[in-house]
Amino acid sequence: MFVCPNCDFQLAEKAKLCPSCKADFGAGSSWVPVYQDPPKPFAPNEVPLNERIGYLVFIVFGIADAAYGVYAGQVYIPAKRGGGSHIQGPGAWVLVVAILVGVANLVAHILDHYDRRDNERVYELFNTRTKYAFWGLYIIGLFMPSKWW
Repeated sequence: MFVCPNCDFQLAEKAKLCPSCKADFGAGSSWVPVYQDPPKPFAPNEVPLNERIGYLVFIVFGIADAAYGVYAGQVYIPAKRGGGSHIQGPGAWVLVVAILVGVANLVAHILDHYDRRDNERVYELFNTRTKYAFWGLYIIGLFMPSKWW
């Protein structure tokens, strides 16, 4: 596929003039149509079934954990060797929001599998932003004092 070096308009192989920008490719002109490989066909993201099921499990547990956090006014953070921490007060509310942002990220991963439109960049931006928002809110919620008032 040949394109105009001035405006990227698609041209015939032996074009002498660009119909879009009127660039001259005739004798004595330094302009020459440029060959470009045709664009690759769009292929939507494929998320394997086992990953989608895993995301769905985390979504259900995330929503349940956030709902319990709202109900009880505290969020439980399990520890590796038992015990864990109960975060109360404003920190718990920030953690609930962080959990819901993480759930939105996982939902977007699942939706991306079923969305066949050429908008992968939108999902990529959303997933990146929600990932950083989740971790930022999570860290803020962990280190926020329990009582501010």
